[in-house]
Order: sequence, then C-alpha cells, then structure tokens
Amino acid sequence: MTEQEISDVVMAYATGATIQAVRKASADDLWCSIANPPSWNFEDYDYRIKPEPPKLMEQWINVYTDHVSAPYDTKANADEGASVDRIACKHLREVTND
Repeated sequence: MTEQEISDVVMAYATGATIQAVRKASADDLWCSIANPPSWNFEDYDYRIKPEPPKLMEQWINVYTDHVSAPYDTKANADEGASVDRIACKHLREVTND
C-alpha cells in the first residue's frame, strides 16, 4: 500500500468507516472486516474501506399493444396509472455500482 492509501484507510477508520483486511501472502483474496480497534500491520496485510454494496434499481412499466408506459417506482403506482387496455405490468431490475 502507498503512504496515501494507508493514510486514507486510517482516516476513514477514525471517522467510523468499516475497514477490511486481507493477508498479503494469501491466495484466496478474501477480504474480512476487522475488529475494533484494529491492530494495524501494514507489512503482512492490505487494508481497504469496505465497499458499498451495488444498488438495485427497480421500476415497473405498463405494456400496451402499441407502446409501453413511462417507468413507475412501485407496482402500485404502475397499477394506478394503467389504462384498461394494459396487457401486462413488467418489473425491471438493474444493479449498478454507482
């Protein structure tokens, strides 16, 4: 780790971030959250700020014979906004790392 990476991890820990560690000689690359307070060992371990989980974006659209509706944020809203000629209500999911 560079001095800047070490500084960033230690500062993040000081502000309450969850820190993870992996043994440098390990072949499995399994990052584990560390206990509080950490016993920093930059010779044998690499550290990182625990990454945020991917975000799940969900939307519902109404399907008609000649078009689809604008997306709705809930199925209830899609149902409420549907007209009588709706063929289906489709659930869309997208995972992003933004």
